[in-house]
Amino acid sequence: MVSGQIVNGQVQSTYTETDQTKKKSSGAELGKDAFLQLLTTQLQYPYIYADIPHLTEICTNLVSNAVKYTGAGGTIRCNVTQKPGEKEGWCDTVVTVADNGIGMSQEFQKHIFEPFERERTSTVSKVEGSGIGMGIVKKLVGLMSGTVAVESKIG
Repeated sequence: MVSGQIVNGQVQSTYTETDQTKKKSSGAELGKDAFLQLLTTQLQYPYIYADIPHLTEICTNLVSNAVKYTGAGGTIRCNVTQKPGEKEGWCDTVVTVADNGIGMSQEFQKHIFEPFERERTSTVSKVEGSGIGMGIVKKLVGLMSGTVAVESKIG
């Protein structure tokens, strides 16, 4: 069984090998007439060691935000690629979530990873949430020695 937890700011996890070739490309209609597409076609290393519970939580938070802020008829793409790692025979896995949703201001992007930060309140945007998801993403990615960034514009 794979498990992971954060204790006193330290990630404690069990890494497991997973075969990425079984997850090539798929798409799904979302409940609000949006489309989600997963692409994993450019993978040099099909087997990777990954902290599956934390990686799942990261991806769930990213895709959940994309779904919340992408309107009817929108598209969300989740792309998984690899680039050479520092160690011979190893790679860095890059997960990109892109959508054509409402976007966010440059000013808010400076604060998106802070806990409880939201650009629009739920009464204005009609999107519910506490604003902790991206803070969790930043913490988990950092604890796994990764980086996370955001690029967006309004509209």
